[in-house]
Amino acid sequence: MSISLKGSLPVEEENKRVIAAAIRESVTNTFRHAKGNSVYIDSMADKTEYTVVIRNDGEAPKGKIVEKGGLLNLRKLVERTGGCMEIKSSPQYELRIKLFGMG
Repeated sequence: MSISLKGSLPVEEENKRVIAAAIRESVTNTFRHAKGNSVYIDSMADKTEYTVVIRNDGEAPKGKIVEKGGLLNLRKLVERTGGCMEIKSSPQYELRIKLFGMG
């Protein structure tokens, strides 16, 4: 499994934990469900927020993604920190997380 990162990751502890969980979940799901080999992470930041977008090279989802298990737990973690999370399944899988409150 390879991971490609463009941009910089958060430095705040709480935000680092959220993004680490998102990367871990994405790597697992890429391997297990999408049968992919690579995860691509784009991280953008301005003075007040981070936007992290995660995609993979695996098979496109066959339908809408139902959040359960790891994705549901990730959403709860993101929202507990005041962030928001969006999942797209078409034309390819995309996980988009926004985190606020940069130091």
